[in-house]
Amino acid sequence: KSATTARWRSRRPSKRPIESAAIERLHRLSPKFYSGAQPEGEAAFGELKKLGVKTIISVDGTKPAVAAARKHGLRYVHLPIGYDGIDDERLLQLVKAAQVLDGPVFVHCHHGRHRGPAAAAICCRAVENWNGERAVSWLQQAETSPKYAGLFRDVRAFRMPSKVELAKVPAEFPETARLSTTVEAMVAIDACWERLHAVEKHAFRTPPEHPDVVPDQEALQLAEHFRELARNDNSRQLGTEYLQQMTGMAETATKLHQHLAALEKQRSETGLKQAANLMQQIKNNCTECHAAFRDNK
Repeated sequence: KSATTARWRSRRPSKRPIESAAIERLHRLSPKFYSGAQPEGEAAFGELKKLGVKTIISVDGTKPAVAAARKHGLRYVHLPIGYDGIDDERLLQLVKAAQVLDGPVFVHCHHGRHRGPAAAAICCRAVENWNGERAVSWLQQAETSPKYAGLFRDVRAFRMPSKVELAKVPAEFPETARLSTTVEAMVAIDACWERLHAVEKHAFRTPPEHPDVVPDQEALQLAEHFRELARNDNSRQLGTEYLQQMTGMAETATKLHQHLAALEKQRSETGLKQAANLMQQIKNNCTECHAAFRDNK
């Protein structure tokens, strides 16, 4: 191994991002891996090409700009993950991709703060021999929210898959993965809502029957589900009004997250009433949305 690679592996990721007018939160983690926000426009893909990037891995839930990347000789690979963690199948694909794809590799989500850094950490754990401490340190530097506990959990608990496990993973990766349909997204939202409803029944505390449920984290997940749905290609087909509904519900769920986080620190009757009002607001908005876009179909 080269002396340059050895030096990179002995260092922690730089706390300072690479200065870029085209790509937000751009970091170089090793000779092979970069992390950052979604590249948009000619300038962004041109900058990646100048950096020597050969492959882009998107873990975002929306369709990548494959054609724009191709114009600059860049290959796109689409392996979307959620905010709740990285499942076993996707982890195997990320490790295989990190091993076999031409580098340097740029890993991104939408904002380059949560899912992208987590996926980049998995790649570096697999290929650059990062340990759990170093990987978590990178998430902290990337300002990944600790509220996304599943991302921290899976990065910290990473176990290198065996050669047998990896041999079963196809070496061909999709430029565009099958995107979540509106129905699939709504199933995830319903599950999250049910957990929040149980939280509300217990005065916005963790329900005894679900000790793994953290109230403010559930509200944050709900907000991200709505936010992702507002950006989904399937959602655009339903029109501007529908997208505005999703964006509005994401904002309300974000407020709920903030109120539940505050209640965790200091409980008050006012805080409980505000949380209940926000829950009712989300419920009302869902009912209105169903009436307009689902129930009359």
